[in-house]
Amino acid sequence: MMYIINLNDYFTMLPVMLSHTPSGASIKQLEHFGQLMKSGHFRKFDRGYLRNQLEYNRMTPPDYDLSKVKVPVALYYSMNDMLVSTTGVDRLARELPQVIDKYLVPMEQFNHLDFLWAIDVKTLVYNRLIRNLRRVENFKLKHANKGLQNMATAGVAISNNNLQKMHALATASNNTPNTLPLTNANANANVNLNA
Repeated sequence: MMYIINLNDYFTMLPVMLSHTPSGASIKQLEHFGQLMKSGHFRKFDRGYLRNQLEYNRMTPPDYDLSKVKVPVALYYSMNDMLVSTTGVDRLARELPQVIDKYLVPMEQFNHLDFLWAIDVKTLVYNRLIRNLRRVENFKLKHANKGLQNMATAGVAISNNNLQKMHALATASNNTPNTLPLTNANANANVNLNA
């Protein structure tokens, strides 16, 4: 795959990029990230033996139980990301119970900040991300409607009026219960849903 990059696009975005980068991390987050890297475990913050004993009732912090993550997860990663390793992504994909997509960005130079700032991020990542959001939304909508049908055929006492209200809620385009809401920007995105 070949990409044509217009350097003028980078220069026009440079003031915006520099006004927002770096940002969004505390010293404690960076310390925790260092602990995770050093230990090789995805676990709670290590407060030292004594405070770990008081807070966690053990000398070392407990690992996060990723099997308890019940939401669908899509993993997006790149080869040039200095903060995320491909082996870490592979391990995460094995431990999470509902990985719906594991996507390696097909551009060797793509790095951590490119997920936000790359000129071609819409083509490389965002279109796929929006398709995944819609897949999850459609899946949940289908199952919400199926659940209503099952309740009705099982003889669950639901008044016809309430059943109509529940069905209306389940089929409302942007207010579907138990679905991922799409923002107006995403809803208007140019995405081929058949891809």
